[in-house]
Amino acid sequence: MKNFILCCSIFIFTLSCEKKSSEVIISDKDNIDYAGYVEDNPHNARTSLDWQGTYKGVVPCASCPGIETTLTLYPDETYEFRSLYQEQNMEEDIEQGNFDWSEDGNHIILNNDDYSEFKIGEDQIWWLDREGRVITGELSEFYILKKQN
Repeated sequence: MKNFILCCSIFIFTLSCEKKSSEVIISDKDNIDYAGYVEDNPHNARTSLDWQGTYKGVVPCASCPGIETTLTLYPDETYEFRSLYQEQNMEEDIEQGNFDWSEDGNHIILNNDDYSEFKIGEDQIWWLDREGRVITGELSEFYILKKQN
């Protein structure tokens, strides 16, 4: 009897740990319906993090001490990107536009002339290289923008 109760408890526990999904009916062009399963709550930066807000940092610069960088992300998937070259007699560059989310929902890509992709994290974002990878090396910490409160 004890074994039966133990087995039932393990079985119920196992069922409660399974991922929840919803069945959806998908129609193809020939009107043939079939069932597919879609994850109810995919966890990624887009759905799980408070990504909206202003991020700041000073990124490396070859001709100056650094570039003061500010990226503000708005809930309507628009952005404002500001950059100011330190110790240069230049005006602050201000760019505005829309951004897109990567397929996995963890990166954003600014819709601008320069390819700018960022990985979204908890209260910080990483400026990624042209291949979409986190920048590594001795200057890598300077490519992390911190969220401002």
